[in-house]
Order: sequence, then structure tokens, then C-alpha cells
Amino acid sequence: MSTTWSDNTNYDGESYFEESSETENAESLSRYVAFISNGLTYVINASCVTEIITNHSIRKLPMVPSYIPGIINLRGQIIPIVDVRRRMGNYYPSDESSKKQNCIIVISIHAMEIGIIVDTVTKTLDISEAAIAPMPANNRQELVNGIQTTPDGETVLFFDHEMLVNTL
Repeated sequence: MSTTWSDNTNYDGESYFEESSETENAESLSRYVAFISNGLTYVINASCVTEIITNHSIRKLPMVPSYIPGIINLRGQIIPIVDVRRRMGNYYPSDESSKKQNCIIVISIHAMEIGIIVDTVTKTLDISEAAIAPMPANNRQELVNGIQTTPDGETVLFFDHEMLVNTL
């Protein structure tokens, strides 16, 4: 709670001071995009999300790690694609019907655009930075740098997009 004093002038030309109270929002809220991958809900900071696309054809590349299924040409820009499930060491179904249900989140990190394949994008959330808990020390979840339970009881994992770029 902060108190401010303002110098006002009434109709008679007399000056008086008025106390006004303002409630400052001490919490720093950031917007996040929630997505599901391998049955877990992750969030990524919305400020780095460029766009979300579906049904885009991925061109395979030779001699790349298995978690990079290829590249896409998005309006003339070549964007490498990372499969989040494979990157985290999880099984990825190989049948074509399941691949068509996935979507790609295009993210921009340090002027570099990368697409990540996820199962589905669910919603956006405003999350308090102060409420993000670090991952437990014994948890070896790669590419996750925080955890939080939302007011509706859902546990979300904070996707570390910086680490993704650093490990490519």
C-alpha cells in the first residue's frame, strides 16, 4: 500500500493537500502459452512465441539427431523443427495419424527461430514469477526449469527454451 499526496486547488483558488491510497500489484505477472507433450502440461513464455501452426509439411534432413525431424519453409524462412518428446528421451508414436494431430510452436530466441512439435496447445496463463518453484534436485526432467500448480489444481512445468537452443 502506498500513499501519495497531491497538491490540488479548489474553486476558491485555495490550495489543499489530499491523501490518496493506491494498491500496487507487487506480483509480476507474465503470460505463458500452455501445451501438452507426452501427457504432461508445459508452459513457455508467450513473449518468445512467434506463432502456432498445424498441418505443415516437414522436410526431412540427413545426418541430424533423431529429435530433429527436419525443417519447414514458413513464408520463405527456413525453420528447424525439434520434437520435444524425442528431445526429452520419450517414445514418439510413428504412425502418420498421430503426427497429423500435433502442432508446431514457432519460438524466437536470440534472433533465432525454432519450431517445437507438441501434442496440442491448450491455453494461455498469466503466472506470477514469484510463485514459480524450482524443480526438485532429484528430478532429472530435461528442459524444465520450474514447476507450479495453477489455481485450478493443474501442475505445469516451465519449458526451458534457452536450454533447448544451447543444446542444439
